[in-house]
Amino acid sequence: IASSGPDGETIAVGLGGSLFNRTRTDGAWERYESPFTVDLYAVFASARDRAFAVGAGGSIARFDGAAWESMPSGTGADLFAIDGTPDGSKTIAVGADGTILILEE
Repeated sequence: IASSGPDGETIAVGLGGSLFNRTRTDGAWERYESPFTVDLYAVFASARDRAFAVGAGGSIARFDGAAWESMPSGTGADLFAIDGTPDGSKTIAVGADGTILILEE
């Protein structure tokens, strides 16, 4: 689960590529269309329009504020955690077999 800030939204990920969003205004959970059917294990959000989810088989999905899209990871290793800087300039994912991926923007 990740929150994009005090006035932002909460994002949750899970089995079968599940991606959910909850706004603070109404508190209802909404399911997003997912680019994956594999399990997703972690999510990181630095803004309402910048979030990443990681999961099985090196899966990485990126959220642009409207939709989730898959992006290449360059690995087939399961990715279990993701975090980054508050301004979103650096995002780091880690996983099986010592895998460490860094995205700098």
